[in-house]
Amino acid sequence: MSTAGASPQQDRGTQSGAPVQDVGHSGAKPKPIITGESQAQGIAKFTHRMTYEDLTPERRERLKVSVLDSLACAINALGAPPIMASLEQAKQFGGSDAQCTLIGGGNANVIYAASANTALVRYVDLMDSYLGPVSLCHPSDNVGAVLAACEHAGRSGKEFLTALAVAYQVESELTSLPVQKTR
Repeated sequence: MSTAGASPQQDRGTQSGAPVQDVGHSGAKPKPIITGESQAQGIAKFTHRMTYEDLTPERRERLKVSVLDSLACAINALGAPPIMASLEQAKQFGGSDAQCTLIGGGNANVIYAASANTALVRYVDLMDSYLGPVSLCHPSDNVGAVLAACEHAGRSGKEFLTALAVAYQVESELTSLPVQKTR
């Protein structure tokens, strides 16, 4: 899945499946992600208020396509030496609470499952990109971590898609912000 080269004026929500401009069915713009005393507080408020029902049917379908694309990339990466090393590390150090699925077989704790599954998704799909006005990100980098966290917490498929939409949205918005360096 490639969205490289997309301009910020295009409907960014269709690139990643995330609800960028009109989250709900009403067409009304949601509150900006970064509204609060701090950026972290704004992200937390946005995350807390998002629901599956806030995603339009089109956004839901786009997210499902993104998940299928990510899983296809992960399956394609199986057998590659760096991926085999990542999976072996996850199995070896994944802890006694290895309750999260590793794509390709086996289990690990939530941390190692997130890491190994993200490596699987990213290994092949280097072109899954969102080009913001000042930076570039890869929204599918979120799939492995969100999948592991949702499995660990016993969340539903709808909650997984909602969490993924939030992750895509937050990453895309942060990519759109100018970098502020402090000395």
